[in-house]
Amino acid sequence: MHFILNYIYCTLKKTKKTKPNMKKLLFLTFILSLVACDKSSVAQIENSIELTTSSLTYENNITSLPLNFECSSDWKITTTDNWITIDPSSGNASVKTATISAEIYSETADRTTTLNIICGDISKEISIIQKGVIENIQRKDGDVEIIKESSKAIPFNIVVLGDGFTKEDNVKGGSFEKEADKILEFLFSASPFENYKEYYNVYYVYAHSKESGADMSPGKNTKNTAFNSTFGYGGIDRLLVVQNTAKLNLYVKKATQKPNLKIVVVNSNKYGGSGGGMAVASTNSMSNLIALHEIGHVFTLGDEYADEQYRKTYNITLEMAKKVPNVDITNDLKEIKWKHFIGLEGYEAEGAYEGGYYFEKGVWRPQSGGMMRNYKPASFNAISRETIAKIIIKNAGEEYNFEEFLKKDKSHHISKSLSLSPIELDAFPMPVPLEYYYKKAK
Repeated sequence: MHFILNYIYCTLKKTKKTKPNMKKLLFLTFILSLVACDKSSVAQIENSIELTTSSLTYENNITSLPLNFECSSDWKITTTDNWITIDPSSGNASVKTATISAEIYSETADRTTTLNIICGDISKEISIIQKGVIENIQRKDGDVEIIKESSKAIPFNIVVLGDGFTKEDNVKGGSFEKEADKILEFLFSASPFENYKEYYNVYYVYAHSKESGADMSPGKNTKNTAFNSTFGYGGIDRLLVVQNTAKLNLYVKKATQKPNLKIVVVNSNKYGGSGGGMAVASTNSMSNLIALHEIGHVFTLGDEYADEQYRKTYNITLEMAKKVPNVDITNDLKEIKWKHFIGLEGYEAEGAYEGGYYFEKGVWRPQSGGMMRNYKPASFNAISRETIAKIIIKNAGEEYNFEEFLKKDKSHHISKSLSLSPIELDAFPMPVPLEYYYKKAK
């Protein structure tokens, strides 16, 4: 750069003594414009801001957090709210951290503001969120909280209860509510449930257990819980059931006399669950998928995996398979139960795959994998979604219409899934086939 400027200076000096050369002057003008552009680019490069985060979130018991950044020149941080203080609020390029402090906050609603960090002629924003105080509202044993109300005259009633949650767990924003919220959020993001939200009443019923957790074996009551939930039913370690269903149903009736779906969350991080007349799931990291699979059983869906030992032990027959909506004993795509989806745009995954309802041979399922088989993908197949939708719609006293179903289903038929790889999913076996247990326990 210095060389170019020196050359231009010398050339201009010579032109004063000689006759001006227009071509040379034009060339020098061009060079000067390039230098000007280059200097402008340098200026833009020099003014830069690098942030390690775009937001800071304060719990109500935390008042100070560091903000780390890099500015290429002198900087300052500003805000329009006086409940935030910044130290330091300005500095040079060597200063790379400021402490952002918030005043103690006692309201229940969250509050927000924005910081503006300025470096030369550029700036960036940082969002600030301060959490409100969680009210320590104690729920009484048997209390009912209405979470969602239907717009339908005849609602589809969903009742969520917890077992192994103590009095201390059953406060507003406590561990029971967090686990129940997590399962419901996942349920209502999965098709078809996400398409019929206006049909649901949702209730939380609080049950105080003396102790947290669940029994590890049916014959050993090591945990004193409200509904006496246990793993290991029938000698199967991951089989988690509610043993005191009579007491549980009394609690359900505190919410509604006509429950359509009962979900029980058991306060144990051990993997397990069961389904049928109710859906039971632990608080394991896979609880969302366990619950959704077991809810499928409540809606009459059958398991789509093979288990010859179970089939022989419980004398499962092909006649029984005929009554299950999501499997069939024929692979003729013109006659199979889900034939009305075959060939439709968006339903290319539907076909006939051998193995299902505990049979390795002679029974076919609609997709290679899925929610009722192996969680891969973590979604219900088309006939299963339709079966669930029919039950929800008919419960409201409305007539089911296939074309209306397709309109809702086409853009939503891939359910939200947990971010688990196939290898991680393989580490968790499918819930065991126990849909008959709770049918007897109604």
